[in-house]
Amino acid sequence: MITDPLNLFALLAAMLGVIFWCSRRPFLAPVFHYLPPIVWIFFIPMILSSFGVIPRSSPVYDILSVYALPAGLFLMTLSVDLPALARIGRLSGIMMTVSVVSILIGVIVSYALLRALLPVEAWQGLTALSASWIGGTANMIAWQQGLDAPASTMSSVLVVDTVIAYGWLAAVVALSAFQKTFDRWARADGALLKRVDEAAKLEVQEKTPVSTPDLAIMTGLAFGLSFLAIQAASYFPTLGDPPVLTAKIWTMMLIVFVAMALSLTPVRRLDRNGASQVGLFILLFLMAAIGAKADVSALLQAPVYMLAGFIIIGIHIGLLIITARIVKAPLAIAATASIASVNGAISAPIAAAAYNRGLASLGVILGIAGYIAGIYAPAIAAFTLSRMIPQ
Repeated sequence: MITDPLNLFALLAAMLGVIFWCSRRPFLAPVFHYLPPIVWIFFIPMILSSFGVIPRSSPVYDILSVYALPAGLFLMTLSVDLPALARIGRLSGIMMTVSVVSILIGVIVSYALLRALLPVEAWQGLTALSASWIGGTANMIAWQQGLDAPASTMSSVLVVDTVIAYGWLAAVVALSAFQKTFDRWARADGALLKRVDEAAKLEVQEKTPVSTPDLAIMTGLAFGLSFLAIQAASYFPTLGDPPVLTAKIWTMMLIVFVAMALSLTPVRRLDRNGASQVGLFILLFLMAAIGAKADVSALLQAPVYMLAGFIIIGIHIGLLIITARIVKAPLAIAATASIASVNGAISAPIAAAAYNRGLASLGVILGIAGYIAGIYAPAIAAFTLSRMIPQ
């Protein structure tokens, strides 16, 4: 067994490199299309720890949990364009709000129906799933760490997240062929898409290669402010029984708030040098550590979690369709809002472009809105589910 912290760190780093190298091989493209890198990043360490190659507990995992999480979130949040969020238009805002709220409702309803079949700690896993389906993978990692959700629970949650989320993305793209039929049924304004597209234009940022000074500044800011956020969070009260707003959750909320404030300043230019990509890499490293704590046997619980996932996505789709009919929203906006939540900022422009190439920028903006909501909104699910635990 590899127990030395430095050797373990080197193994995880090498694993990430091999996974992404393989993901760029053309002959492996179909494999990584259906099983994206994050799935391998989680499950390979899980298999290695289950067979005794690496330990389930290590100082490496603890350090990543405490410092890598806030640092990664900080660097990812710097890319947020808050002024652009204010320009997305009334219908886009409504559909994005309903998309977020519907996930929260779906999580609460699914837990109420299935809690007798789920383990006690399932409320933590479903809260993490709600974070993922509101804003993306980074949010899921953050809430899993904040609530100390068992890694065994996360193995089942990740199966649900991958199968249903990517299945829904494929379905949404396929539904683009029926948007005219849907828009007639919803009595949508055909000229609206053009107006939303014009309002959603993002400032084009020229990406530049990362330099040593840039990397030093971004990592120095990320880890320095993370340290301050950790210290500040220790003065905040722990709320909930079982605990929901813990020191880790307060740290996460504080660091994202600081990053959003700095995104309104010239500091945001660091994203031109790859700050968000560095942040994502840090969080993926943490995901590997989470996987190492899991057990293969936990996958036996996946079918019940999968049923919960179908209930959540069913409620999500139903509420979006009803709202689109009421407010006369085009299918393109409803679909983009849905994918911005369930799949995140990377997939949202893809879904939007399938309906109208000019709407890709709207997908980016809604994806960012979902990311921000995914930091704070899951607290509602966490507080609610923690009070529904069977006695």
